[in-house]
Amino acid sequence: TGKSLQKIRKFDSTQHIEFPTELKIHHHQYVPLPMKAHLVVMGVSGCGKSTFGKRIADTIEREWIEGDDQHFPESIEKMKHGISLGDKDRFPWLDRLVKKMDQSKKPVVLACSALKRSYRDHLRTAKGTVFFLHLQIPQNILLKRLQNRKDHFFSPSLLDDQLLLMEELKAKELGYTVNSESELEKWLSVQFEQKKDGHLPK
Repeated sequence: TGKSLQKIRKFDSTQHIEFPTELKIHHHQYVPLPMKAHLVVMGVSGCGKSTFGKRIADTIEREWIEGDDQHFPESIEKMKHGISLGDKDRFPWLDRLVKKMDQSKKPVVLACSALKRSYRDHLRTAKGTVFFLHLQIPQNILLKRLQNRKDHFFSPSLLDDQLLLMEELKAKELGYTVNSESELEKWLSVQFEQKKDGHLPK
């Protein structure tokens, strides 16, 4: 595993990374954010993508992209009325996000549900390398957050659909899953220390 982590830290940022099959990316070991990689903060609605994503962007001084802001009006209307989005709705939205990533002059932090592997693969078509940080929060907390949230178009009735669609990160995907706010805080503090030491250039 030590050699595997060295491979992550020494990668060519212009290339996508292929990991050895034995490398377990999520849950089993800490995975750092590689240099110059885009960071996608992912998970179902209510998991804290925007709250923590913005904090991460501020901490490591990267451009912040709120994925919800890029939804088409028709999709917003569907979600307001409790209608789930399908692939025909999501892939044009993902195209927008990839374009925003490619237009940035430096790596970005993007909030995007990225529920399915196929959606994440689409985001990986962006220039450079894409790292996924999955925020995995218990369902009862998610529902409480959504019910208390104001001025947002997402209907809490759609949470069950998102949880059914959610595909966890696989072993060969570059990313990390956190299961609690304390674990996320620990991951974020390490990124901040790496930035101070010069390991996370702007």
